[in-house]
Amino acid sequence: TATPADADYTVNLQNAKPGQCVFYKVTATNQGNADATAVVINDAVPAYTTYKTGSIARNPLTQGDAPTESGGNVNYKVGTLTPGTSATLKFAVTVDKAAP
Repeated sequence: TATPADADYTVNLQNAKPGQCVFYKVTATNQGNADATAVVINDAVPAYTTYKTGSIARNPLTQGDAPTESGGNVNYKVGTLTPGTSATLKFAVTVDKAAP
């Protein structure tokens, strides 16, 4: 499964048609001067979309627990972020097709 390069992400409104895939990237950054502990990144799969199985990913690849998806929610237990560091959760959804 192909994933978009970071340059392909935008914060601008995008219109996706039924059957198209949309990738999400959620980043947590510790901008403080002390460790941030028990950091968790989570997000809900948007309404009228379906989570794309196997699309969930994390960066750094070895930090915290492997991210999961359950019941329309994605979750990444990062653990500790030292000052100035970030952790990212990525996942994809497919826009639902309209009812016939």
